[in-house]
Amino acid sequence: MEAEPARAALEREAGHLRDWNRPGRWVLTALIVILLEALCFWGRSYDPKLARENGPMENFQAICLTSGILLFLWTAWRGETAGRRCLAIGLALFYITFLVLELDVRRWGIEWLNAIFNGWPRNLWLGTAWVVTAVLVVRRWPAPWLEFRAWFVTYCAAVLLLAGLCWILASGVDKGFLGEKSLFSEELFEVAGAWLMLQSAFGTARWPA
Repeated sequence: MEAEPARAALEREAGHLRDWNRPGRWVLTALIVILLEALCFWGRSYDPKLARENGPMENFQAICLTSGILLFLWTAWRGETAGRRCLAIGLALFYITFLVLELDVRRWGIEWLNAIFNGWPRNLWLGTAWVVTAVLVVRRWPAPWLEFRAWFVTYCAAVLLLAGLCWILASGVDKGFLGEKSLFSEELFEVAGAWLMLQSAFGTARWPA
C-alpha cells in the first residue's frame, strides 16, 4: 500500500533533488570547508592546544552532529510518507551512534552519564534502537527502499560519503597510517567531516514536505 504513494512522492521531488546536484553547491561546499580549515590554523596560532580533547575543535564536531540529529528528527516528524520517515529516522540514529562513539564523557566525571554512554548499557540501548528501526523499515517496505534509492543519488548522500572519507582519513592519522601521528591533523579531518555531515542533514531536511 505504501509503494505507490512513495513513488509519487519521489517523482514530485525529482526537480528539487536535481537542484541539489548543481555544481555551484559543490563549489560552495569546498569554500566553506577551506574556510573552516583556515580558521582552525588561525585559531591554533592563539591557542596551541586547540585540538585538545573536549576542546574547541571537538566541541564544533559535537555541535554539527547534534544539529544534524535534530534536523533528521524534524524531517521524520514532518514527513508525509513512510519512506521519508524511515529514511530520516535511520539517518538520525546513524548520527546518534556516531556521536556516542566519538564523544568521551568520562572526562566530565558524571557517573550516571558514564554508565549510559559506555560499556554494555550503551551497546544495549543503541542495539535496541537499531533493531526497532529495522523492524519499522521492514514493516513499511518497499517505501523506505524507494526513498533511499532516490536520496542516494543526490548531493546530500554524496556529501555524506565525502564526510565518511574525512573520518577514515582522520582514523588513518590517529593510527599512524598516514605518517607521524598529529592530533591537530586528525581533528582537521574530523572538523571537515562533521561539517559535511551537517550539510547532508540540512540538504535532506530541505526536501519538500
